[in-house]
Amino acid sequence: MYVEAGVIGPARCETGERSTRHTVIVVGVVTALMAAAAWREWPWWEYAFLSDGSSVAWLSSALLMANAAVALSAALTRVLPLAAGSCLSAALAFLAIDEQFQVHEQFKSNVGGSGLGDAPTLLVGVGGVAGLVVFWRRLPTQTARALFALAVLSGVFALWVDLGSPPVVVGRLEEGFEVVAESLFLCGLLELARSQVQSATER
Repeated sequence: MYVEAGVIGPARCETGERSTRHTVIVVGVVTALMAAAAWREWPWWEYAFLSDGSSVAWLSSALLMANAAVALSAALTRVLPLAAGSCLSAALAFLAIDEQFQVHEQFKSNVGGSGLGDAPTLLVGVGGVAGLVVFWRRLPTQTARALFALAVLSGVFALWVDLGSPPVVVGRLEEGFEVVAESLFLCGLLELARSQVQSATER
């Protein structure tokens, strides 16, 4: 353990930099991909954000599957409790399949115009908020808490865009808001893994 004044400061600074590096990379790449998709469709940029077969919808599915893989890895390495991490991974994988094959849209069309058709979408939002509340105190770093909180807030906003009555331009960006939430959640999982490795190194 380093105790000299000239060493401990830079070490802490480097740790802080490492905790945000993956966030900058992931969010930066995702933002660049969405911008490129919109530019390719210009002047009909909104086509890039359609929920059926668009570039951003594919990106959303890919991010969900990446989240599922990282969550499973975190469960197997005990970064997350095995049962909770495995269930989270399975749920994220199902959401990736749903995003790619429009499962909840088919369910909604089958049940008609009743409120039951929105139940799966609302369940995702309730589950996200409940999970954040339950695991809040167990999150090891402030960075992890901030990332997961931002992810859930972005996800809830995306749900409002989907189910509410947002302005037209905002409504066209629904898939984009979902992608932002998914990228922030992925960054939160990566921060959990990073903090675990750091703790093991310092022992």
